[in-house]
Amino acid sequence: MRKPPLLFCALGLLAVPWAPAHAATAVSAGTISFVRGPAGLDLSGTFPYAVNFSTNDPELVVNGLTFVPDTAPPIGASFVTPQSVTPWQATPQFGTSDDENNLEQIYQDIRWANNAAGERLEAHFTVTPGQTYKIQILVSGNAPENRRWDIEVEGNLSVDEFTSLGLSAPGTTLPPYRNNTSVVFTQQITATDDSLDVIMGNLGGENDLGDRNAIWQGITVEQITASPDDSDADGLPDAWETLHFTNLSQSWSTDPDSDGLDNSAELTLRTLPNNADSDSDGLKDGADVSSGGDPTVADSDGDGLSDGLEVLTHLTNIRLSDTDFDGLTDGAEVNTHGTDPNETDSDNDDYPDGVEIANGTNPANPASYPLLSSSGRPLVGGDAGEGLDLDGTFPYAFNVGTNGAPGAIRGVTFTDDSAPGITVAAPAQIPGWDSFPNLGDSPDDDVLENILWSIRFGPAVTVTLTGLTPGKPYKLQLLFLERCCARACDIYVDDVLKLDDFAPYTFQPSNNGTRGAAAVIGFLASGTSTTIKLDGSTVTNPLYTDRSPLLCGVTLEAVTGSDADGDGLEDLWETANFGSLAQTPTGDPDNDGLTNLQENTAGTNPNSSDTDADGLSDRAELVTHLTNPKKADTDGDGLSDQYEIVTSLSNPLSRDSDSDGYSDGSEVIAGTNPSAAASYPLFSTTVDTFSGGDPGEGLDLTGSFLYAVNIGSNGAPPGPVNGVFFSDDFQPGISVTSIFEAPNWFAPDFGSTESDDNLEFVMQSMRWSPAPAKPSVDLTGLVPGQAYKLQLLFAESCCAGRAFDIEVEGLVRVDEFNPATAQQGVNNSSQGAVVTLAFVATDDTLNIVLNGQGVYSPANVDHNAIISGLTLETLALADSDTDSLPDAWEIQYFGNLAQSGTADADSDGRNNAAEYLANTLPNVADSDNDGLSDGAEFALTTNPLLADTDGDDLLDGAESMRSTNPLAADTDGDSFPDAAEIIGGSNPRAAASIPAPAATGVFTGGDAGEGLDLEGTFLYAFNFGTTGAAGPAGSVVFTADNIPGLGYSALNQIPNWQFPDYGGSANDDTLERVMQSIRWTGAPDTVRLQLAGLEPGRRYKLQLLFPETGTARGFDVKVEGGVVADDFFPGNYQGPVVTQGAMVSYEFTAHDSVLRIELDAADTFAPDKNPILAGVTLESLPIIPASLNIVTVTSSGVNFTATGTPGGVYALDYSPALSAGTWSEVNDNVTMNASGSASVTDAIPAHRTPGSGFWRLRNPAFRPNP
Repeated sequence: MRKPPLLFCALGLLAVPWAPAHAATAVSAGTISFVRGPAGLDLSGTFPYAVNFSTNDPELVVNGLTFVPDTAPPIGASFVTPQSVTPWQATPQFGTSDDENNLEQIYQDIRWANNAAGERLEAHFTVTPGQTYKIQILVSGNAPENRRWDIEVEGNLSVDEFTSLGLSAPGTTLPPYRNNTSVVFTQQITATDDSLDVIMGNLGGENDLGDRNAIWQGITVEQITASPDDSDADGLPDAWETLHFTNLSQSWSTDPDSDGLDNSAELTLRTLPNNADSDSDGLKDGADVSSGGDPTVADSDGDGLSDGLEVLTHLTNIRLSDTDFDGLTDGAEVNTHGTDPNETDSDNDDYPDGVEIANGTNPANPASYPLLSSSGRPLVGGDAGEGLDLDGTFPYAFNVGTNGAPGAIRGVTFTDDSAPGITVAAPAQIPGWDSFPNLGDSPDDDVLENILWSIRFGPAVTVTLTGLTPGKPYKLQLLFLERCCARACDIYVDDVLKLDDFAPYTFQPSNNGTRGAAAVIGFLASGTSTTIKLDGSTVTNPLYTDRSPLLCGVTLEAVTGSDADGDGLEDLWETANFGSLAQTPTGDPDNDGLTNLQENTAGTNPNSSDTDADGLSDRAELVTHLTNPKKADTDGDGLSDQYEIVTSLSNPLSRDSDSDGYSDGSEVIAGTNPSAAASYPLFSTTVDTFSGGDPGEGLDLTGSFLYAVNIGSNGAPPGPVNGVFFSDDFQPGISVTSIFEAPNWFAPDFGSTESDDNLEFVMQSMRWSPAPAKPSVDLTGLVPGQAYKLQLLFAESCCAGRAFDIEVEGLVRVDEFNPATAQQGVNNSSQGAVVTLAFVATDDTLNIVLNGQGVYSPANVDHNAIISGLTLETLALADSDTDSLPDAWEIQYFGNLAQSGTADADSDGRNNAAEYLANTLPNVADSDNDGLSDGAEFALTTNPLLADTDGDDLLDGAESMRSTNPLAADTDGDSFPDAAEIIGGSNPRAAASIPAPAATGVFTGGDAGEGLDLEGTFLYAFNFGTTGAAGPAGSVVFTADNIPGLGYSALNQIPNWQFPDYGGSANDDTLERVMQSIRWTGAPDTVRLQLAGLEPGRRYKLQLLFPETGTARGFDVKVEGGVVADDFFPGNYQGPVVTQGAMVSYEFTAHDSVLRIELDAADTFAPDKNPILAGVTLESLPIIPASLNIVTVTSSGVNFTATGTPGGVYALDYSPALSAGTWSEVNDNVTMNASGSASVTDAIPAHRTPGSGFWRLRNPAFRPNP
């Protein structure tokens, strides 16, 4: 690389993908359109032929049209289909309805022709001469592939360079691959004889050197006949002709506005047939289409340049917002940065423009580039300018794999990975990674192909290189070739994250071995060696489903530079950190006690006194405490170094400072002393790691064990683990309930001792159940009053986003337990996770449930619970003062042994001995914080450890205050849980009083009067999908769904579910963005949301928004457990259109600060029970104070008028005197009408005398007297 004077800046993480340029698609007849579901095809009419090209599919019905397989072709049809693939790898994702699923199945298989063998695809149909027909050819590419061919209809070339991804614009890149988008070619033609012939293959015209093998998945032939909608049978609906031309004189093949599109194409594309430039972007509609744009959108790719400017002025791609794939939009390059939108690296300094902008250097100045940045880029070949920087001094260049030293590329010799100074740790290797790559024909290309042909891979790949000079800059290039998978990893250099979620396949146009990828990372050496780690366990993007990193090759360049000022600090280091050469080696600009030379050597930041931001200066860490100044938690115990030294007084170099079997972090969380072995959280729940079966490795395996169980199908291990023998899970007293098991789930490597080996046997297998099913374990034979210690063992081998609640005896002991986090990485073969708790048995059976239904964190997308093993130890706890209280229990809760069993330290009505036996907290009067003391709960027989004993979303204390039954979720037995009645305004103690249902209906846009309430004060308004914030509509601003206060469980998403068309206003556009994407969950699981921050007692209005593509889907909408919309079918409201959507609107009064919503199809009769949701608003309604006025006093009673919240329900109370302080209920169902008023009479004779008493209105959910 060149070494001009440099301007450096901070680390930037930017991945710059790449795609190759190709010849343009030329359409002579017909149209090419995208298909994102059945609505993208014409499936209504008269179809003599509808064929699915598949070797094994049955007949499939899509929107009422039956596609027959070509293995049983319809009479009159014949085909030439030489080759087939079943299935064709990736399947498009259109949705979940039957029609969508059947169309996905049609697009799943292909017939294809081998161009090298001279093969073509042909279809021949018997037709009626003079009759007009419409042909639709269904095609779907399964990757960003360079596949292209020609289409001929009736002997004429209709399309030259048709691609499996759609139109390819002139001189630019292929259309992007999307897994929810396929392609259809449509042409209308009048038969001149009795045979309609279609041929596809390499038929002439411009010939790009891509894959010339034609494919197709389906074909339809529709006979265009006269109908009430098209009385002249010209293929143009009468209404369309009349709208645009005021008559029926047009034909489908004419082009009245001379824009290059005939009327049939204008109809299909929804353009204006009498306006040559429908979107006023400077391009005629035909030129827009041939360039790959949308003729109805002025800026097709949304990059800030109109399509006309892109095609006519800047020569950029109107279908790609970033034509040169440099990380900057074309508009930003032209309008803001002054860079070339067609050149990835405008100044030719080996750094893409986007990387330079992200790092603050000048992309138009080759003397300014970000050496210490990190980015990804494509590898086109081994020659200069093809992605690999080989100009400079390279201490290392080597092939990672088993194929040996490959040779030299441009003068740099690549060794094998066993050369001196190189250590590669990866558990697996493939010497021939699929077929041999093909990056070109030069000698340098050939050597690079050999490097990319072999890989090493595994859950993590680590490379250590020695011989570096501390403080000197280096440039690392990691080389990759992806051949199969959506694979990603995080890349660390010396424990510092350099590239987050790096996915090699995003830099390759396909997995066919014609392109590779490189990660380019600049860094300053912190010592004489460096360690590079590729780790899949920390990847968070759910799109990256393969998290086993691979590596093909490595180069390390020593970036040399002068020391012009002779101060002993290399100019590169000085300019990188200070932007000048003004520093001296003895200077200390950050005042941390380390000189510049010392910071250079240690790899710390000379501009920050505390490089790792842990509260300790770099000098204090290096010199005084011997901790790592670049790692905030040196010993990985969950406590920062500063916290351990200053606050917890524990050892920052030891995970378990007092060697009591509990990590320092676990003790601090539990409130025990991490530096005192006698103080440990025995009766708390802790989550920690273990690294083997020997003493001091994280598990407690000393004592008397009632059970030690290997949960899986592998049986008992061959020997003990530290003296404890694990049984299989079929022994008496053990009952494990799960749906599936995995005998080879995990490949642990804890060590080589007998205990390690036998523990590895236990952790190798596991049992699991798909949510909403809940794995459970029941253990019998416990002795009531006896103390036990439970250890639950877990290993995660695949899924960083897995989480579930751990419930023991009905109590959530760990909320949203994430095994990967607890294990400190997916497939971390050196560690497992352990959940530990001690308890006193209250009966003879222990019940453990792993429940994924309680997970609401969006990052936790896998709710399928797993478990590998457990132990249950019978504790023999010392009681040195013979007070019936174990010493460990007393010390944990009181810090001493001064308590007695008969004392009641927290004054809750339960003495210490009783609290010990009941597992309640002896120093907290209300153990479950539900508003009732432990003693009060024992009197009521509610559970003092469970805040909501009956699970109705009301705390036990709140139920006591409201006179509802805390032991029954539905006090009055009317099928509505108590909480649902309270928020709905009905009386939870009166079966005849039930909440009003939600309003259901349609909306047609985002403007006033179009069905939605978007004016007011909104606590929440969010787009429930993947397109992010949607923007303002009315007084609402729709945010993304990653906002504070929102938790949800919806395991799937579709970014382009529907393309609604509500109108042209800004509000309509915002709402269209909201409704474009959905989140959904497959039945029997549900979609669940929690919204926090509500004000108890306040009125709110909830709106749930649904876009639907069919009528088969139905589900119940529940709020606080009560059904507010029963058997809600969104499609029945919306209909088969995209001009409106369905909605549920519900007004309620909050009973606490959290609102719970659930979409559940368990009790519906719907054929499709998979709930969906696109958007949510929650409006805070104005507070309307209630009032009561006496109107008359008659013989029938005292008559009042009352005002309050429209639809609200109140109770009327009476008291003879305010000084009495007591009230009696007169009427518990005073219901306001729509205008917020009501009439009510107190007919009790004793209350009739004027002035003899007082009346009030009250919320009927509360008792008249406290």
